[in-house]
Amino acid sequence: MNDNVSTAGAANRLTENLLRCGIAAGPLYVIVGLAQVATREGFDVRRHALSLLRNGDLGWIQILNFLASGFLVIAGAMGLRKVLRGSRGGTWAPLLGIAPCA
Repeated sequence: MNDNVSTAGAANRLTENLLRCGIAAGPLYVIVGLAQVATREGFDVRRHALSLLRNGDLGWIQILNFLASGFLVIAGAMGLRKVLRGSRGGTWAPLLGIAPCA
């Protein structure tokens, strides 16, 4: 019985961590992007999209930002699917990135 309890607890912690990854994706993208905006000469956030930071010598930083944010979003979707499994919208909501209707 203790094995089932510890397994369930580990699964819950994993799910919570996956959901936290999804929550962290947006702020990570914006914070890293704005940090680059502050250090890039001639870049004006009012005229240029953050994705343009991938150009130039320091473009690798934005590319890593894209990859890290993307992996965090995927992890969040995996957590959302675990939470919603067996409920209405449990399959398509995580795939589409939306919350199911109550």
